Amino acid sequence: EELLRLHRLDWWHNTISQRSQPGWPDYTIFGQGWHAWLELKARSPLTHRRGKINDSQRRYQASIERGGGEWVSFCLPDDQLELETWLNKRTNHDIWTGGRLR
Repeated sequence: EELLRLHRLDWWHNTISQRSQPGWPDYTIFGQGWHAWLELKARSPLTHRRGKINDSQRRYQASIERGGGEWVSFCLPDDQLELETWLNKRTNHDIWTGGRLR
């Protein structure tokens, strides 16, 4: 969430997922003239396996994309650089150098 704050984005994250519909993405992100749904996965520290997208999540992905929305998924910490690159491109702002992207 700090990364989203640094990019000056608004977002929604349901903190009690047990009460939401199964498969709904972790974050809904609002940018200037765009919005996206973000699903985050993690690598298990015990088994070293990556989290996987389940059938309920694939259903929402398909619905979002059919409606013209952008659905993205990243596995942390593995995909940290890809997540930052995606945010930099979407916001046109490189938060680490404070400069504009070309």
